[in-house]
Amino acid sequence: MSYIVPDGRIQLFKNIPLAPDNENTLYFASTAAKDAYFDGLQQNNNYSLGSFDNATYSREERGFVRINTQVGSVYNACYMRFKNTSFENKWFYAFVTSVEYIANKTIQINYSIDYMVTYMGDFTLDQCFIERETVADDRIGVNVLDEGLSI
Repeated sequence: MSYIVPDGRIQLFKNIPLAPDNENTLYFASTAAKDAYFDGLQQNNNYSLGSFDNATYSREERGFVRINTQVGSVYNACYMRFKNTSFENKWFYAFVTSVEYIANKTIQINYSIDYMVTYMGDFTLDQCFIERETVADDRIGVNVLDEGLSI
């Protein structure tokens, strides 16, 4: 079995107003604009919880990564990005679903991939026609609007 040099990067963020329900997302016209936006957040103490370099290979489908730090320094993480520079230079963006203490200097970050932001810039959003929408409140009469017609 060959040895893979641990050169992955993991960056953790706090106060990012995104959630796994994808009700809100961010729009970027290009991958470069998206990466530049998060590079800027990484420099801002209001959003950044740190960058962890020399991480082992992070699998997109695995759903967790382990990092060397104390739980108190990353406990309020809500968003992250990671890339495996040995194989590709693509950032994967993810929602942090939980932070688990494993040992004094080992923390497990559980995540789910934010596919919309991860692949934003790799596709083009076109205009579309919405044929039907559903509403959150479906009680009788709540969504009826008066059209001003005499009956």
